[in-house]
Amino acid sequence: LNTIIGQQLENMQFMIEEANLNVKLTSQAQLQIKMNPSLAHTLIRNLLKNAIRHNIPAGYINISLSGKELIITNSGTLTTFEADKMFGRFQKSSRHPQSLGIGLSIVKRICDISNIGIDYEHTGINHRFTLKFNT
Repeated sequence: LNTIIGQQLENMQFMIEEANLNVKLTSQAQLQIKMNPSLAHTLIRNLLKNAIRHNIPAGYINISLSGKELIITNSGTLTTFEADKMFGRFQKSSRHPQSLGIGLSIVKRICDISNIGIDYEHTGINHRFTLKFNT
């Protein structure tokens, strides 16, 4: 997963720079998982795109990897809906009318079929997605 995250960050570098975001990647271990490679890329791409798109100008994205867990924390605006509805289809921010609001529902579905636990929580402007892998 470390390699996929690195590739996706590189692919999204223009978006990150355009939003003037500070990205910090902390890797405590190589996170090796068994899952469909295309689904792994889609999972990471959607989580990172969400963290970029729903961030604030000059905000941050912190990515932390351990042997069994991936945590993506980003600054962002306050959400207008409850955390438990975050993964529902067509839940979207009014700030991004071009968004279809299905990215996180795709993330949730990939996690479900790949036996990956996922949690979301927010406090103030801090948004955190935690993925727990049964490696």
